[in-house]
Parts: sequence; structure tokens; C-alpha cells
Amino acid sequence: MSDCTVVFGDLSKSTASGITDISPIMEKINVKPYNQLFGNTWGDAFVAVFQSAKIALSYALDIRDGLRFYDWRAEGILHPPQLRIAIATGPIKWAKDIVQKRAVPQGEVFIEAARIEPIVTPGDVFVTETVKNLAGEADFYYKDLGYRELPKGYGSIHLFRALRSQEGTAYGPLIDDQFFRRAEALRRFAYLWLLLDQLPAGSWGRSIPGWMREVWRGIPDHIPNVIMEDEGGFETTILNLELLSRILSPQELLQGIGSRAIYYLEKRHDSRGFGTIGLSRHGFAVEPHPRHTALAAWLIGSVLKTVAINLPELSELFKIAVRALFSGDPELTAKTFREDRNPLLLYMAAWHVYKQIQSEEWSEFFTEEELEKFEEAWLASKDKLLKMALRSQYEHGRPKELVKKRGIIYPLTIPYGEFVRMEAYSLLSAAILNDKKMPKRLRDRIGKGVK
Repeated sequence: MSDCTVVFGDLSKSTASGITDISPIMEKINVKPYNQLFGNTWGDAFVAVFQSAKIALSYALDIRDGLRFYDWRAEGILHPPQLRIAIATGPIKWAKDIVQKRAVPQGEVFIEAARIEPIVTPGDVFVTETVKNLAGEADFYYKDLGYRELPKGYGSIHLFRALRSQEGTAYGPLIDDQFFRRAEALRRFAYLWLLLDQLPAGSWGRSIPGWMREVWRGIPDHIPNVIMEDEGGFETTILNLELLSRILSPQELLQGIGSRAIYYLEKRHDSRGFGTIGLSRHGFAVEPHPRHTALAAWLIGSVLKTVAINLPELSELFKIAVRALFSGDPELTAKTFREDRNPLLLYMAAWHVYKQIQSEEWSEFFTEEELEKFEEAWLASKDKLLKMALRSQYEHGRPKELVKKRGIIYPLTIPYGEFVRMEAYSLLSAAILNDKKMPKRLRDRIGKGVK
């Protein structure tokens, strides 16, 4: 007998959804198992056996993501199928099966996985403590579920919800149906880019009219939606590219529509930083902004890091953004940061950028003198900027009066320029940049705000 890891999955509410056979579904999502020792499907369930707990968990999460990101609407399925997946590790032995005409695994671990499966939240992957310890935390994130009672008198067991590592540090409470609907929309967006071979005028955000409305079908609107319609632009573009990079991977993003992403950024920066294009007395000109500059640097330096460090076009844009952010007078930089209309997003983006320029890969792109200057600017800014970011209500004259006139139209509102901006929208945007190494009070505020 030897220890192996068993992945057991079952379709949630298969009878109600009309899907009672899992085999066609597995064929559609086309997730290829790596080093699988045994696999089988029957009815609405499947089982797979692996020698490695790490490979088993990766396989389970690939299936989970395959189901989430598949365009089920094209199949006429309005309620996408969801699997409950349980993973357990234990000793197994092999015995010849006359019907299947092959060796099949046997052991108590199959019963354990089958007992865990019914209590798994649909769409999730639950693992035992043994699986967690064997798979490790380098590539995965675990949410401790404590001891759970298993059905049919099987006792209780310590379980964990397993996620990919970036899901635990980047999204936090954003892993929900709204996130995956947005992911589906961006997948349609990417296909339309390729099919139409065109880039919409202006931003790549949600505010683009016309054919973009088809892209965003199924994404709930907030009412009143006047502010959201005008809220597209640079920020939304960067955040959408970040999400698109997770759907396609940074490599695929840059190989396909990535040239358009680089072009967009190249057209929206100068030596002072990144920003939107506006009218000036000399014609069209870039209007640099610290927050936009920090977000561009975060996208290139963190999200696209694996490819950007080897791609001169992107590494040069990263250097421009970093120097624009941190090369000025430290006190003036701190003052400019504190006056930003969204200090929360600015703090989090700048935090990531400063972390990256200290990394072994990016620090080689700057001189020692530059690195010292960057550090001085960040240290002069970060504490007061964090204090501003933690405020739930900003003090501005006219917008504050506007809040009083309109009343509290959302659970949390803050003045934003000449508008009342939904604070929850700001928190949702900022949550994408969340990191477990950031100050706890900042993470707590974001977590509470987006619940």
C-alpha cells in the first residue's frame, strides 16, 4: 500500500439544472490531468487519483476555473453547472477489476473524500489538513474552516477551502458570482477585439457605448448610474487589463492583444507620468496623475512582471512611471499624494510599486542613487497617505453639500471631485490590489466595505 491523493467531485443540484452526466462537461472544459494514476466518471460524479497532492489540487482548481470561465450561455445553459470537489490523502491498494479490465485503487481514503463532498460549498474545493500540508502554500491559499461534521456518522474532520495563492492575497472577498460574470464579460471583450480588429476610442472601461454593451450583458448595473457611466477611463482600463491577464495569463495577453495594451500606455504618458488624454491650447495632451502613474507601474511591475522584465517596451514604461512617482522632492511628493481624490487606491498601488523596485529583478534597472531617492520619497509619503486612505469621509466643500442634498444614496458615500462617488466602488477597485502584507487596518476596512 502507498499514500495517494484522491480528488472526488459531484455536480451540485444536477437534477434541477437538467445536467445529469458529467462526462460531456469534462470534455467541454478540456482540463488535461497531469501524472494521473487513475480516473473515472459515472453519472454526475468523477474521481481522480494522483501520487502528488500538489498536482491533485492544481487539477481540481483547473476544473473549478474551467467551469467558471466556460461560456455556458452559448450552450443555452443559463445556470452554469457547479462542482463540489473534495480532496483527501491516504493509503490505497490496487486490485484487478474484471468489468473495467484494469487495476483500480481501493482504500478508506475514497470513503473519506466521498463523505466530505456533500458538505463542500458548490463551486469550491475542500481539502483535508494532510492535503494542505503536502501541497504547501507556495502556490495555494487556504481558508481554515475548522472541524466539520461529516454525514452518515463518519465523525468530524479539520477542513480547508483551497484557492490559488493570488486569490487569497489579491481578491479576498471578491471571489463571488459578480467577479466571474465580469471575467466572462472580459473574455467576450477579448474575443471582440480579435474579431473586429479594433480598439474602442477612449478607454477600455465599462463606459464605452455601442457594441461594448453586448460585452457587458449580464453585469448588474448600479442605479443611479450617472457616476458609473463617467467613471470609466484610465483606472478601469488598468483594472480590466489586470483581470484579463488572469484569464489569458500575462504571456497570452501580450502575445495577442498585448500590443494594443502597450500602445495604449505609450500614448498616455510623458516624463511626468501617466494619465488620460485631454485638450490643451496646443491640442491633445496627456494629463499625468500620480494615481494613474502608480496604477500603470503596478500593472507592469507586478501583474505583468514575468514578461515585462524581459520586454524593453514595458520595462522602459515601468522605469518612467517609477521615476515620475518617486524622483521629485520628497516633501512635494508627499503633499501631492495626500491631495489625491482617491488616496486609498493611490496608497495601495504605490505600495506595490515600492515593493517591486526593491525586488532583485527590478532593482537592477535603477542606480543606487535612484533607489535611495525612491526610498526617501516613499518614507516621506506613506504614513500620512495611509491616514488619508483610512478615512471614510473626505472633507471637501461643495461635494459635501451635494451629499446632503442627495441624501445617502449608497451605504457608504464619499465626495469625489464634483460628484458623489460610491465608496463601495472605490473599495471594490482597491480590493484587487489587496495584499496580506499591507497594514491590517487597511485590509480590514476593505474587507468590511465590500462584504
